[in-house]
Amino acid sequence: MNSHFSFFSLHDTTLILTALESFLLCIILKIIPTKNHQSRSLLITFFFLTGGIISTTFIIWNSYLQTQPIASSTLPTALLAISTLLQGPVLYFYFKSLSNQIHFFKWINSLHVLPATITALAIVWFDVSASAWLPWNKQNLSPGTHHAVNFAWAILRCLPITYVAACIFSEYKFRLNARTKTHELHTENFMLPNIVLGGFLLIEVWSIAGYFLGAYISGEASNLMGMTADY
Repeated sequence: MNSHFSFFSLHDTTLILTALESFLLCIILKIIPTKNHQSRSLLITFFFLTGGIISTTFIIWNSYLQTQPIASSTLPTALLAISTLLQGPVLYFYFKSLSNQIHFFKWINSLHVLPATITALAIVWFDVSASAWLPWNKQNLSPGTHHAVNFAWAILRCLPITYVAACIFSEYKFRLNARTKTHELHTENFMLPNIVLGGFLLIEVWSIAGYFLGAYISGEASNLMGMTADY
């Protein structure tokens, strides 16, 4: 991430290709027929947010863009926070929608967007730019911006793991409901949800481990854990 030899490092290229794959998967899922349109729309939204996370990660960490005007903008950081903090709720609603229709305008459901909204507002209010987000620039930040960065990092690393637990519980209820209705389980009905949930689980466990271990390992090791999570 610190390479200044070229615009695209190997890591940057991997991020771009992964983002493109995520957006391509959205198109493919849109084309493939389905009986449950709400579930499919939520799954497409999940992968779109995944592409958003990877794209904003590239913008923030790319060595060339760190020298450009966009580095002083809060837009990449706010979009990263919004995409990351909406990914968990969207996946949670996806699993719930497999067995029940979701009514998004219920007040209880709207609470799920509060963390993303509050974090994005804090980023904009305290001017947490793409440059301020980088760990090696922390010593140059004002106290307010420094606290906002720490707050945002903590929320982005810790909150999604709670949605992993919620998704696992929803998937368990989906299995019970399917067994009750059909008296048997069809493995193919669970293949895609299980793959998505498994990937989300691995990423969030690795991310939260990197967050808590960051203070006890070298900066290079911490950076490597972050890059691995991106892959």
